[in-house]
Amino acid sequence: DVQSSFGWVREGARIRHVPSIDNTYIGAGAVVEHAHELRNVCIFSSSEERTSVSGGATITDSVVQWGVHVFGGAIVRQSVLLEYSAVEEHGVILETVVGPNTAIAKGEATSCLLGPFVGFHHQSLLISAFWPEGKGNIAYGANVGSNHTGRAPDQEIWPGEANFYGLGCIIRFPANFSDAPYSLFASGVSTLGQRMTFPFSLIAEPRDAEAEVPPAFNELFPAWGLYKNAYGMARFENKFAKRDKARRHRFPYAVLRPDIVRLVLRAVAQLEQLGAGGIKAVYTERDCPG
Repeated sequence: DVQSSFGWVREGARIRHVPSIDNTYIGAGAVVEHAHELRNVCIFSSSEERTSVSGGATITDSVVQWGVHVFGGAIVRQSVLLEYSAVEEHGVILETVVGPNTAIAKGEATSCLLGPFVGFHHQSLLISAFWPEGKGNIAYGANVGSNHTGRAPDQEIWPGEANFYGLGCIIRFPANFSDAPYSLFASGVSTLGQRMTFPFSLIAEPRDAEAEVPPAFNELFPAWGLYKNAYGMARFENKFAKRDKARRHRFPYAVLRPDIVRLVLRAVAQLEQLGAGGIKAVYTERDCPG
């Protein structure tokens, strides 16, 4: 716990047109222009890795690392922004750790741990997510969690690596998709609280109504990302490698690396065991957990 009775502005930092700065450390080379408020903030910066806060942004009770950009009326409170992350265009970050190379704009992230390369560029909501692997996407209108569930505040979600939450989807808690990396939740999907263990899946609204299946259930297509979207999987690897600016963190870019393949093989074994008992038109959680 390091404390000081006065603020610090290090060599080469530039501060202009900021009405309120209180109890703040501003690192070397940082650019703070036209921000609204800085209070109880530590901004790491250097002449080679400049951090910038501008455009009416507000940051309080937070730590901001090297190369971060906060602008466009963004609000950051009680959070940590790791190197080369960004909060833009009225994004709201509350009590959240934002991983390297992750960019959040227009939407809200509250009480989350977000890993690297999360794309969050539209008006959407993410609450109580433990997502250390990151690499996923939150599309416009997605509601991953809720401010008011009518229950005790002990619900959460564990997204899997590179999960994609499509337009307008609603993800109810509790949810655990950590064993279903690179899965895609299609536009408009509404999920019940659940655990899913099939990687590379597509989760979509059912194509046909089945008498024995509750109407709130969705249809799951295991391995869809491999046999229908192989280009997308290859693009992931290239995209992450090109966009990685972090100097203090290292991330695996490969999609089919050993830990992911182990999850795939486990899912294959589940399906083979399921098929050994005879083929059915529909399988549910009763037949195959996960």
